[in-house]
Amino acid sequence: MAESVPEGAASQSSGLDAKQSRVSNIASHISQEHYQVFLEAISRVSSSELAMSTFAMIVDGLPTWRVAHERRVPRSVSRDHDDHPLQTHTELCDGVAERTEAIISSFDIAALPFDIKLIHAYATAAAGSRAFHMRLIELIANAVHQLGVYLFQNTESLHKGEGLECWKPPPKWRLARRNEPDAQWVLDEWPYKPFPTLFCVSHYHRYKLYPDGLADVVGYWAEDRILGGITLFDRGTSGFECNDIWWHSGRNRATNRICRLMDRQVEDMIAYLVSETVPETSPFPVMATTANRDRIDVWDKDAHQRIFREPWERVVARKPRREPCVINERDYPEIRDELEADIARCPEVYTVKYEDIRADYERVIAGEPWQGYDSDADNRT
Repeated sequence: MAESVPEGAASQSSGLDAKQSRVSNIASHISQEHYQVFLEAISRVSSSELAMSTFAMIVDGLPTWRVAHERRVPRSVSRDHDDHPLQTHTELCDGVAERTEAIISSFDIAALPFDIKLIHAYATAAAGSRAFHMRLIELIANAVHQLGVYLFQNTESLHKGEGLECWKPPPKWRLARRNEPDAQWVLDEWPYKPFPTLFCVSHYHRYKLYPDGLADVVGYWAEDRILGGITLFDRGTSGFECNDIWWHSGRNRATNRICRLMDRQVEDMIAYLVSETVPETSPFPVMATTANRDRIDVWDKDAHQRIFREPWERVVARKPRREPCVINERDYPEIRDELEADIARCPEVYTVKYEDIRADYERVIAGEPWQGYDSDADNRT
């Protein structure tokens, strides 16, 4: 039986209607003090080396081959496809970095569109309060997103007409029914439809639902790369509260689950954004660690939780994803506690230390062959 879509889940019109509630010129809607805090914060984030390189790729029109592999999608850009034409795009085209820096340095941040409800929530929050800081973080996430949207919509790709977005691996021959007498060779086509842009993040690519269409997909990509993940919030019963911050990263080596940021991580973000002098180190991109124990799956977030940033982001699959047959510490860090507890209870059963298992896991992730363990000792065979 299909699951019902919860109240507030995305519909095709909700994203389009969102444009009607947006206004530009944020400076005219908030106090000068609030505006200066926001302006300084977004300037720090958008002028970083990581942000500039991210925006430059949008201006260029393509991510570099290395950066394309930072995300979990699209499938056609897998390293298995060594004939992908993007592999020759290892750096920005000439002049793109300088052009991007000129665009960003002269851009009027106040011209970016923001939801009027968000502006009002920020304007009415007392300076220095928790509500003020949470709404500031929400504004920053939206601003980074909208900068990506603006650049995608207002700059012409230097690779227009090259068709790299439409590329898919060539058909491959395989032996069908190889163990049967009538085995024969068949030509397999690539089963996935090419995505319209290489600037995309897993779970945030339903551009037909988004107010700015494909440009919003690019905005999510920029946000994920610069901030470290898509910034979500516990919206509470009203659907507009700004409670705990939840982080959804699209990076290849990051957990696929959504993590609640710890207080320390949020405090580091706030300190960087509002301190009088620019801190020497930036907390961005923020990455979840095994210490981020509060986690939920994507389907649960959309179906049962009020964790999102925009209502039109929420699209509930007809049924939840099947539980994984194998779990790992990256997605379920609590398994380390469970394993260590088992070892403590029955040390005679476990002849291999957890640290050895972890070390071999890291080697396998790095592409090295797994050597296995000695049957009665910790030594490798």
